[in-house]
Amino acid sequence: MSRNSYLQKRRQGWYVRVAVPQGLVPVIRKRHIVRSLQTRDVEVARKRRWPALAQIQTELADQAGREDDAFWTPPWQNVDPVSEGLTAREDWLAADDRIRDPDTRYTEREELEHIFHDWAEEIEKKQGPDAAEAFWQIATSRTPMLRIVAEQWLADIKGTILEQTLGQHRFAVQLFLQQNPKVRFVEDADRRRAGRFVSTIKSDRSQKTVNRIVSSLSAWWKWMKRRGLAESNPWEGQGEYRRRNKGKPKRPFDKDELLKLLSTDPATVVGSRYGPAIQDLVRLGLMTGARLNELCALAVADVDQDRHAVRIGQSKTEAGKRVIPVHDVVWPIVQRRREEAVRAGSSQAQAPLFPELPPQGPDRKRSWYLSKKFTVFRRRVLGPDNTVDFHSLRRTFATYLEQAQRQSLDVNPGTIAELMGHEKGTLALSLYSGGYRIEHLQTAIGVLGETIEPEVLEALRTKDPIA
Repeated sequence: MSRNSYLQKRRQGWYVRVAVPQGLVPVIRKRHIVRSLQTRDVEVARKRRWPALAQIQTELADQAGREDDAFWTPPWQNVDPVSEGLTAREDWLAADDRIRDPDTRYTEREELEHIFHDWAEEIEKKQGPDAAEAFWQIATSRTPMLRIVAEQWLADIKGTILEQTLGQHRFAVQLFLQQNPKVRFVEDADRRRAGRFVSTIKSDRSQKTVNRIVSSLSAWWKWMKRRGLAESNPWEGQGEYRRRNKGKPKRPFDKDELLKLLSTDPATVVGSRYGPAIQDLVRLGLMTGARLNELCALAVADVDQDRHAVRIGQSKTEAGKRVIPVHDVVWPIVQRRREEAVRAGSSQAQAPLFPELPPQGPDRKRSWYLSKKFTVFRRRVLGPDNTVDFHSLRRTFATYLEQAQRQSLDVNPGTIAELMGHEKGTLALSLYSGGYRIEHLQTAIGVLGETIEPEVLEALRTKDPIA
């Protein structure tokens, strides 16, 4: 059923056209009844067709001597009740509540509901009660269908979030709709159904997974509220969010932990494929403060040989795109990998510094699998302490810089924010500053080396094969 079902345009005007049942053709003496709707506007014609169809149905029923036959119903055997219901719903929403017929006292919307009721009965005869209920609910719902709203939401946020996050949102939506086939509309998903859904999925999933699913569904409803499609969010408070590690936050590495990580060959733990990369990345992470994926994504074009620096072009924030001077103790790592990439790369500028790390995962990150390998290495060396991770190298870098503030005025909150890719502390610096000069950043990195324990610096030097 299209939006122009039973309508026919002749010259400039619109007509309603109804097929006469086979048994009445000899009586009516025609196969179709065509009646003018007295309008050239298709929108007006779409509204006027329903009273016209109701009148024609009554006339045909009178001719047949029966009052309950829906002579002009579509062939429901092979139609999709969902798509038919959506089309009917457009007309139902467009109808008004003014009385059209003084005899029946029916409004335009009530006339449509009588028609839809007849159609639902026909659908039930051909496809069963579930299909009939689906058609009726869709055709007479005042709120949008969840499946359609979900498609709009996912399309709207695509490109604004990571593909991994988008995939998690899509999974949560599909899981909710699959487990609640009769919850078809926004108005149907109330707090009671949301709570029941959460209780169901908790039986075979961790609380962390449940929280992620609830968070995705809550984000969906927040989007609907902003668009005026929902009045409330039934997912608020449905998750159980507790601090991880029993209240122990993530922390920097201490000196002993750094020495253990730097003195252990990762290849003996995770193998020769990922071991060299972990060995280099631990050192670069400690001395640049860069995030794991920022380092893994480095290419030949990102290396500034003249200033012994690297450009971070792929970062989670705009402020994260920055230039970081590399301390002399780990610069040989960058130089070695650059030279190897130039020799092996088909496109020298874009040749990756870590070609052994292929892009993987939903967002095609080179760090995708290596982060798991580092966790194996870290646990083997330091034990099952979950208060540290690769990001703890970045925390350690920040800690050393904070300590370095006592030794040089060139190390201050502004240079620390610049090196770490954070927003500046004030509006003036964030909006109007062009950033610190590379010389100031180089000085800060130099002072950093003076702050680090001599044993750690020695471990950094002796482990690089070029040093």
